[in-house]
Amino acid sequence: MNRVAASMRGAVLVVSLIMLLLLTLLGFAAMNTSVLEVLMSFNTVRQTQSLATAENVLRIGESDLEDLVVTSSADATSYYYNHYDGGTDPLETELRDWSGFNTEVVEGAVAGSYLIEYIGPRDIPGCTAAWEEGATGCKVHAHLVSARSNEDGSRASLRMVQSVYTTLRGP
Repeated sequence: MNRVAASMRGAVLVVSLIMLLLLTLLGFAAMNTSVLEVLMSFNTVRQTQSLATAENVLRIGESDLEDLVVTSSADATSYYYNHYDGGTDPLETELRDWSGFNTEVVEGAVAGSYLIEYIGPRDIPGCTAAWEEGATGCKVHAHLVSARSNEDGSRASLRMVQSVYTTLRGP
């Protein structure tokens, strides 16, 4: 028995070192996973903030469109595109880089940019069915309002939203 005990004397040390190495590797893996989760949650927060900002900028653009159409008080020469009259189509430009066309930049607490496109008059469904030639009040004027926001300047948080806004009067 003394021979067996003498030959096993270093085995406990080797087994304990291997177990310590495995626990260290497990700790590093858990630490890297938690760091990745923190980065992912930060990115999600930035994306959510950017989407909320883009939606707020869209509301500002719709409000400016209402001012332009109803009261003619908005100065929209730089960010208003009229497709119906053969104007330039800003959507032909690559949308991830809005440098190819004019936008209205909103600064301050809500930062972003928007542009307004006049798509043209559209018939109201069912309104013209009673008239052979169509009634005069059976058209609305459609506009496409596009807004975007980029909270931290990276592509990951870039958000763009659009709405079709109709008015009874044309531009």
